[in-house]
Amino acid sequence: MARLYISKMKSEAKTLIQHCAQLESSQAENNKKLDEAELSACKLLIQQVPVQLFMTAQCHLCWNLYSSREHTADIFTMYLVCISDADAVQSKSGIATLYMVQLDSLLFSVGSTRLR
Repeated sequence: MARLYISKMKSEAKTLIQHCAQLESSQAENNKKLDEAELSACKLLIQQVPVQLFMTAQCHLCWNLYSSREHTADIFTMYLVCISDADAVQSKSGIATLYMVQLDSLLFSVGSTRLR
């Protein structure tokens, strides 16, 4: 009876050893697959960084250009208001001429050509 019990325990031990070996090999394969998936995801993120930086830089350039154009448009609007006020007053001397000279210097300071 003891021999039968010992024989049965040996076969169960062999079965457990084989099962452990299978589990270890499948765990190693799964870890390798997971590492490859994480690696490919990281590579994708790394490849996207230069594109994101380029797009951010382009957005900043566009915003600066827009702000510059808006500022120039505001100066031209002020210039046109002064011209219409000068025409309404029908006087090229005094305050209207002073406004025109100030706006002319403003236009020159933003890089536009002088209008008068």
